Amino acid sequence: MIVPQDVVSLKEVFQKAQTAYVLISSFPTYDSVASALALYFALTDAGKDVHIACPAPMRVEFSHLFGVDKSSEKMGNRNLMVSFDYEENSVEKVSYTISDDGKKFNLI
Repeated sequence: MIVPQDVVSLKEVFQKAQTAYVLISSFPTYDSVASALALYFALTDAGKDVHIACPAPMRVEFSHLFGVDKSSEKMGNRNLMVSFDYEENSVEKVSYTISDDGKKFNLI
């Protein structure tokens, strides 16, 4: 169910943001690539600096989607920052693990 306040909050986030990253699943489907590209172009048209990436290569079946060439397999050396509203003493601890193969960072 869509909560109207959530829509307003999301709209405010998009209005304030200057840069956006659209990330596609490691196992992309036609629908996921098409919707990611639609979001990419909507944000670009809104004047945002937008990057779109998918860790898997784009398959031939996606080749007729407009803008599929905009997707890259790497995001480059960038910092990832995730922000949440915070109330004092609401977070007990934050930690992380690295996967056994050394390829995944897990924030806990």
